[in-house]
Amino acid sequence: MVSGMRNTDFLRLSGLVYALLLPLAGSFGGCGEDPAAPPASRSDPKAVPEDDDDDESATAPSEGAEQDPPGASASLDAGAKAGRKDAGSTAAPGADASSAKADAASAPADAATVTLDAAPDAAPDAAPDAAGDAGGGPPANRDAATAAVDGSLGGPAPHTFKVDSKAEWTASGFKVEAGRCYTIEAKIDDKWLDLDVPADLSGWKDKSDSRLALFAPFRRVAQADIGFYQFATCVNKKLDQCFPVSASSSVCSKIAGELFFFVNDVAGFESNNVGTATVSIKAK
Repeated sequence: MVSGMRNTDFLRLSGLVYALLLPLAGSFGGCGEDPAAPPASRSDPKAVPEDDDDDESATAPSEGAEQDPPGASASLDAGAKAGRKDAGSTAAPGADASSAKADAASAPADAATVTLDAAPDAAPDAAPDAAGDAGGGPPANRDAATAAVDGSLGGPAPHTFKVDSKAEWTASGFKVEAGRCYTIEAKIDDKWLDLDVPADLSGWKDKSDSRLALFAPFRRVAQADIGFYQFATCVNKKLDQCFPVSASSSVCSKIAGELFFFVNDVAGFESNNVGTATVSIKAK
């Protein structure tokens, strides 16, 4: 204490000096650090470093303790190490493996959902085909089925049409091939007359009628096998390519072309003929 100074004055002076020196002491001692800031984290000298050997010895089973199945320890160790590497993670060791198993378990359910979603789309397309097979509509291979039926009946259906005895020529609409044979069937529908003279496919029924000798030389086709007023056919209207037609005839054409039918009457006298016939043609 300074001589002559009172105790109270000394205390005041000491307090003033302390108040002035305290900030300076803080700036020199802390090197600019904020006294209010928390101290930097430092490694705790008391903290004990982790040792893998200690962990392994700690997890080693003691004698008499129930041991896990083979491979369980390895899985636990791997899970524990993965947990230590995930600093700050709150998931327990082995949680990632459990999540993977859960995802794998949900995969079949997702696949089943996809299958159910696809099923309604496929059903409408398949329904018409199934209905056709069951008789609800025509089958897709109708042409093949028709061909099979025709084959069982001896081939395609015959070509059928009508012939009027008054016509000079009746086109059949049927074309023959050269060198191929055909079956022609004919049937008189009702009457078959030459004016008022009864006749059939072979000509006048009364072969003894004296008028036959009179008219026969003037018939349209003079072939020996085609008589007067006999039913006949020619290929492409060629008079040298004609064939007699009966109830069932076989015709083998030498040329290709359409068949034309007629009654072998005197040319120009067809208008007084009476009757029609139904004709069918079929390739052999």
